[in-house]
Amino acid sequence: MNAPKFLHVIAIGFALSFASCQNPLDRPYNPETQLEDLEVIIARDKADKTDMLHLRDYMIMCSITGESLEGKTYGQLIQEANDYAEQAK
Repeated sequence: MNAPKFLHVIAIGFALSFASCQNPLDRPYNPETQLEDLEVIIARDKADKTDMLHLRDYMIMCSITGESLEGKTYGQLIQEANDYAEQAK
């Protein structure tokens, strides 16, 4: 293998390993990948059950009221969901 191809392979491997190490809570919400994203969050971060219940309720509420979740990260959504649950008490 010549040097340029070898460096190219190393660069691709580094990029893939870096992407796999990113925090899934920093991913932006996407309705098309929501289930996969939440599976990764639950599996990798051992998500708190209460957080996930709050997130579920918050997402349902946003769906009913028409509030957009687009552009927010899952971490932001969990924080907003917990804040919403606290206010609803």
